[in-house]
Amino acid sequence: MVVERELTRRGYDAVYEGNRYFLIDGRSYLLQGCTLPMGGVPMQRTVLKPM
Repeated sequence: MVVERELTRRGYDAVYEGNRYFLIDGRSYLLQGCTLPMGGVPMQRTVLKPM
């Protein structure tokens, strides 16, 4: 998963647990995504909410 790779690249201990849940540095997070229009082109934004 792209998010897991990016977090690992930035030095976090990240594991995708499935069903939009991540374990990052021992804490559980829920992945939420939204699509925003930017200059007429859709851009996807990823938000990790702590559980």
